[in-house]
Amino acid sequence: MRRSSFLAGRAAVKQWQKVFAETSFIVPKAVDGSPHWPDGWLGSISHCTDEAIAVLYFQREDIQPKALLGLGVDVEYLSQAKQLKATEDLLCVASERLLIRDQGYDLESELLVLFSIKESIYKAIYPSLRRFVDFLEVEVILLNSQGHWCARPRAALAKELDQKCELFGVFWQKQGKCYSVCGWV
Repeated sequence: MRRSSFLAGRAAVKQWQKVFAETSFIVPKAVDGSPHWPDGWLGSISHCTDEAIAVLYFQREDIQPKALLGLGVDVEYLSQAKQLKATEDLLCVASERLLIRDQGYDLESELLVLFSIKESIYKAIYPSLRRFVDFLEVEVILLNSQGHWCARPRAALAKELDQKCELFGVFWQKQGKCYSVCGWV
């Protein structure tokens, strides 16, 4: 299963490269199992049983005023929402649930929305920190009706990131799955 997940993720990277990149490159596995991106590249891979997705970004410091520090992507099955109820207190704070509920999601779906957003945040931050980022270390502070969201690191993580952290992204649902992409500047 792990080998097929690894291969599916790398196939998603190759597909992304075919569509968007001028050149292709191999993305080896780092010691901790995460993708090791070539210099100048950021990326993220996510997969579920029947789908693998990848997002990549090349830093062009000569034309980009604000460098992207991290990029994360997540895909989850909507059917897994019920399983999150038991971990609700480890996943989010009450203000986040209310924020998501205000967009019309039911309790189970709101937990999955938060889970997917926070997974994409983790994937964006991890390559720089090289440590586990707990779900409660970040707080989703905005989600609009188009699925655009913003989050902020809570106190200890903000200090570790030198207070200069903007986390933003987009969330959507399609064909029984939910997706989230995070950018970190």
